[in-house]
Amino acid sequence: MEKRPRRIVWPARGAVVLGAAALALGIVVLPVGTIVSVRLVWHGVLALARTVFVSTWIAGACGVVLAGLALARVRSSGDEQREKKRARFGMILSILGIVGGTLLFTAGAAVRRNVLAGDCSANLRQLGIALSLYSMDNGEILPPDLQTAEQYLLYVDVRSMNPYYAFNAMVCPADRSPIRYPSGFRTSYRYVGSLPAPAVWQPGEVIVAYEHAKIHRGIRGVTCLDGHAEFVPEKELDAKLQESLASLRESVWDELSPERRREIEAFYTEQ
Repeated sequence: MEKRPRRIVWPARGAVVLGAAALALGIVVLPVGTIVSVRLVWHGVLALARTVFVSTWIAGACGVVLAGLALARVRSSGDEQREKKRARFGMILSILGIVGGTLLFTAGAAVRRNVLAGDCSANLRQLGIALSLYSMDNGEILPPDLQTAEQYLLYVDVRSMNPYYAFNAMVCPADRSPIRYPSGFRTSYRYVGSLPAPAVWQPGEVIVAYEHAKIHRGIRGVTCLDGHAEFVPEKELDAKLQESLASLRESVWDELSPERRREIEAFYTEQ
């Protein structure tokens, strides 16, 4: 029996190996890594999933190239049908790995964004709880800063009322660069500061805290004076903040010092 030439055998078999690797990475390893990164909020896991995604594309693309090379050489020799089938099989595996990996990575990334947005919304609701509890115990005045609000949450043991409480409630899990204070306190949210809450009109419309950066795609999380949290479309945030500032000017502005007014104006205009 005539031995098949190596110039046909090695690209055909290489295409099968690389195609199988692309399929394994794209259909098995990549989804697992993406799912783990949804709940294990560590940016290194997501970086690893992205590395696997790139590896899937590289392996798949190389498999397609080798399969095409093998098919071209088979056509030139004319009688290597077995290697022709093997090359086609490798090309199919490579394409399936690329397409499947792309679809699963995209879907997993979307799920991860939604989960992290939900965690951020829970943080903002906990912040609303902290503001309400502090104001009830301190003459209806909001706390001076977020660090005080977080300490108050720990002091009253809000976990007994909210089983979803997290000790890093002031940091959005999707935020890679939270605000850092000299004391070591970190937060993902800007906060208006102390206000006489009862004197404010329409507290459900007055934003008192919001995410400091564009962490989530197209939306920004906010907490209002009445304690509820919501996501506001990025393009509408400025208008919402200006409405909040107008409400304060119509209600508590005369009770505030000139310095405090400047701080509040900066909070609502420098997002």
